[in-house]
Amino acid sequence: MTGNTIFLDLPEPLLAFRRKSGDQQITCVFNLSKDTHVVELIGDADLSGPHSAALDGPRLMLPGNGFAYLHHNENLSLSA
Repeated sequence: MTGNTIFLDLPEPLLAFRRKSGDQQITCVFNLSKDTHVVELIGDADLSGPHSAALDGPRLMLPGNGFAYLHHNENLSLSA
């Protein structure tokens, strides 16, 4: 996907960035540790493409070295 990359502010060991082009938007979230981490989503999102995470309502559960691609609208925020 072409477009802009925006890195999101999450504490280590989490890494997240958003790619946006036109009306398409995806957020990529990576857990860079061996421990499980939970990220709270504020807004609606769906898991998209390959992933090693579980989405339970607003909670994204990332196992050790897990990752997720989230397809969403303009209003998605993340907190850990």
